[in-house]
Amino acid sequence: MQHRLTELDCLRGVAALLVCVFHYTERYDQLYDHQLENLYLFEIGHTGVYLFFILSGFVISLTLNRTKSIYDFIVSRFSRLYPAYWAAILITFTSYQFFQLEDREVSFSEALVNLTMFQRWLNVPDVDGVYWTLSVELMFYGIMLLIFLSNQLKNLTKLCAVWIGFIILSCLVSYHMGWEFGADIDYVLLMGHGNLFIAGIMFYKLWESKKASYLLLLFACMVPEYFLRKDVLPIVLAYFGVFFLFVQGGLRWLSFKPFVYLGAISYGFYLIHQNIGYIVIQTLYKSGLATPWSVVLVPMVLSIALASLIYYAVEQPSLKWIRKGWKGSQLRKNLTGETSQQTILRPPAPSTP
Repeated sequence: MQHRLTELDCLRGVAALLVCVFHYTERYDQLYDHQLENLYLFEIGHTGVYLFFILSGFVISLTLNRTKSIYDFIVSRFSRLYPAYWAAILITFTSYQFFQLEDREVSFSEALVNLTMFQRWLNVPDVDGVYWTLSVELMFYGIMLLIFLSNQLKNLTKLCAVWIGFIILSCLVSYHMGWEFGADIDYVLLMGHGNLFIAGIMFYKLWESKKASYLLLLFACMVPEYFLRKDVLPIVLAYFGVFFLFVQGGLRWLSFKPFVYLGAISYGFYLIHQNIGYIVIQTLYKSGLATPWSVVLVPMVLSIALASLIYYAVEQPSLKWIRKGWKGSQLRKNLTGETSQQTILRPPAPSTP
């Protein structure tokens, strides 16, 4: 089992690196205009987000299959997401007080709203642009929680079949008739990215049981990519191929330590790298030190250092403290001692191959 988790860490590291290089090259050029010759604009790097979504579908399926109560899942996700996120907001917002970043700063009250992670629902700007994916992740968690609460994890494959069918139908109707579902339906059902989360779920199912029937749903998950992201379709299909190798044990050799480490700190790295990186790049330009290499490597090294600080000083200590405190708390004992309607117990997870 351990080698498989190492492979996932490596994939997280690769995804984080792809997104980072995209932001420092292509995205920065779109926003502020790079004034360098011979700088390669890594446009396809934004697809690293799609790899993150597939990973999330896999990991959340694994987590829920081992979760005994809904409260344990909520505490687990809270401890994983919020402390590091709050640290990233503090660092990024503080940096705005010393360095100007055109059209990216937020007010103190807006930063406070960001602490909830619900700013997108409240029409409040993000402290950092990458936070848009957090609202997508939270919506996916919400869907999975509803499935868990209704005791329908046993029917997850059927529900995913209906879900992906609805997404494909939406794509076909939009493509041929020009009619689209309302924004609320589109957002709640993750019409733009739901197929990637479903793919992650199906890869988990395939990894768990090796049943070939899941391949049909994986193929269905590829269909929306033609309508949603035709320009990067080969890249996303390559991610599917990599995951297929993973579930078949074909990536057991993948344990490149830099990527494993980057995968471990990837959450903080993802949260902290964009606007902090832009500030560093603008500083390099102002000081005359900007080169095709420095505008990528210097902000990347700083972001990795900050992410490491967040990981060791905030993320890991808080995660252990919250989960240990929750495990032994009287509140947990009271909640998990309630009726089955309030706490849904799950059977032990099946042994992995």
